Amino acid sequence: MTINKSLLNQVRAALGSSINPNLTARSQIFDLFEAYIFSFLIEAAKSELNVDIDYIDTNNNKATTFTFRTSPGQIFNGLYTHAEITFQRKRPLEAHLGVRVSGISKVLHECDVLILERGEAEFCRNNSVSPQSSKVILAAECKYYSPRNFGIKLAREFLGLTNDFSSNCKYYFVYNTTSSSVEELLAHHKNGRWFRYVVPSQVNDVDLLKSEFKNAIKNFIATKKYSI
Repeated sequence: MTINKSLLNQVRAALGSSINPNLTARSQIFDLFEAYIFSFLIEAAKSELNVDIDYIDTNNNKATTFTFRTSPGQIFNGLYTHAEITFQRKRPLEAHLGVRVSGISKVLHECDVLILERGEAEFCRNNSVSPQSSKVILAAECKYYSPRNFGIKLAREFLGLTNDFSSNCKYYFVYNTTSSSVEELLAHHKNGRWFRYVVPSQVNDVDLLKSEFKNAIKNFIATKKYSI
């Protein structure tokens, strides 16, 4: 089975039988990789009790096809689908791909995948503004590269971005390969959360990231008790 098919199968399994992704095994590998990491967010949400997940299209209707963003954009425009995550007596969340977020400096940064509070998402759509990083629960920078092209520049860029994100947001660097120089740099920075070998064949590494996402959501809903 090719890596494209493996990634796509994980996405389909996470979304469930009620909706199909618009991606195919012929889609670009980096688009499939982002969708693959997004699927971990859905799985993490599903692991909580009393949760409802709906897939919503641009017209605020339940979608029958999940349209993934394949280029960065604003949360308030573009033809795409997102997940609405509702817990009993907890603040509701939304999961998105490829959305630009406003950092502490007010500069916009693309988040490949993210979960944020639904109240913030609705405010941004209604007012045509970008989400604040302080309202993002977690976000991930997703990189699918061949080993020879995976360089330290990518790690430096990630660490620079972490400095412009609110401490309320858990920000992750997720990639499919490994690099001793990249990981040596990341390991020396406490704000650098990184996960290597995140591909279906590396079960232990995948499970580590899934557990991290589950804990982030669990900790959020434990402290945000009432719906808004």
